[in-house]
Amino acid sequence: MLRITFSILLVVCLTAADVLLSNNFINHINSVQSSWRAGSSKFQSWPLESIKHLMGVREGYFEELKTIESLVHDVPNDIPDNFDASM
Repeated sequence: MLRITFSILLVVCLTAADVLLSNNFINHINSVQSSWRAGSSKFQSWPLESIKHLMGVREGYFEELKTIESLVHDVPNDIPDNFDASM
């Protein structure tokens, strides 16, 4: 549950870190749902660039992905209809 909260907060903070890492934002999250509880963290005082660095995606990575050619493999004709891995 904590990992989900942390991930959501980090992803959302990339668009507007000052607003989204605020106590007002945390209070809003807690007021509109009750399945988990948002809270403050050490990342509220971190610069946005440091938070992005932790996420591990280089700038321009998604543009590079668009240029990678897809691999296509032929499907063998002898694939069985059923398979039992316990045998």
